[in-house]
Amino acid sequence: MERDVDDIVITGMGCLGVGGANIEELFQTFENGTDCIKELNTAGKEYHAKYIGDFPQILYKKYIPSAILRRIDNVTKLVMVSGREALSSSGLIVTPSISHRIGVIYGTGTGPLETIETVSRNMIVHGMQGVNANFFPNTVLNAAPGHFSISNMLKGVTSTISAGSISGLEAFIYAVILLKENKADAIVVLSADEWNDTLQVGYEKLNLLSQNGAKPFTKNATGVILSQGSTAFVLERKRHAIERKANILAQVYGYSLSSDNPDLNGFGDERAWCKCMCDAVKMSGNKKIDYYASTAYSIPRVDRNELKLIKSVLDNKTTVRSIPSLIGAASGSVGTFGLLSCLYALTRNKIPKVCDYQADYIEGFRELLLERKVESSIRCAAVGATSFGGSHASVIIGREHK
Repeated sequence: MERDVDDIVITGMGCLGVGGANIEELFQTFENGTDCIKELNTAGKEYHAKYIGDFPQILYKKYIPSAILRRIDNVTKLVMVSGREALSSSGLIVTPSISHRIGVIYGTGTGPLETIETVSRNMIVHGMQGVNANFFPNTVLNAAPGHFSISNMLKGVTSTISAGSISGLEAFIYAVILLKENKADAIVVLSADEWNDTLQVGYEKLNLLSQNGAKPFTKNATGVILSQGSTAFVLERKRHAIERKANILAQVYGYSLSSDNPDLNGFGDERAWCKCMCDAVKMSGNKKIDYYASTAYSIPRVDRNELKLIKSVLDNKTTVRSIPSLIGAASGSVGTFGLLSCLYALTRNKIPKVCDYQADYIEGFRELLLERKVESSIRCAAVGATSFGGSHASVIIGREHK
């Protein structure tokens, strides 16, 4: 039984973002391969890229008390809804006697960017008297998980991580490490990023935005399509989950982080990313990966690097899908939305559907990816993500060992 202390399992999940206002809606998007990208009216805007993820309409007052809703910003609303669903689906009931053993780890790529921009602009234009005191506290990156922790009486370990596009996966990995070190019995892992004009302008100035839609692994891909959303997972020490008779969705088999730090505007080459995935596979006991959730930003140099990873590290029967091609890339949450697709594959025993663009794919894509057959039983899935500066993250999960 001592070995169970080191086994970490997923017992709850939640989401709010492009593709679905909850897990069931997101899984339906994966089931149908629904294209959730829309064209944006750029008239009068400071940018020209016209594609974004189509965020669902949601009535927040159904999920968040009015007293809280009045004092929180957009990114916090995302966190509150997805985290609420994850806690509910886990069946974990927070009581005063265990609240100090339940933590919250949060990952975000851009944080409350819209709030920061609004407060800063008002301060510049109107001076200090123009700053809304109710919203100023929301300018810090850890405001969102703070609101969530207080609302749900969670008093355990807490931390906020911002590491670009790998923020969500890095938060997930950090939570696993804390649980292995017995710093908590359960941790809610949150990740959220919003879309706004400021972010769109910034990405366009870096020449990273798509001009022709989602085209992962194609020769004519021009860039990423931004979206917004939040994911949430409840992680537990396996012994704790078994004792409370929780429904275990998956077990964490392996994980790794790496960086080759080429420059601030670069994504690095494939070597550090390959090492990252290799280390995760080794930690898993060299398990066979049945499904891999690809980053596939439609940024040609990134897609080529990931294709090299797929060819050199993964089994030639691994099925690969690009989730950002369906729902766009929600900055630091892009990897955790991929992780949700892994949970879809494991719990539904299905591979997410994506569009076949019938395009001019980069060499080696079609034969390695599109023609692979889905195995009759999906037992192990992996996700990878990369970010500016050559930072990489990999996570492997699978069906629980009985």
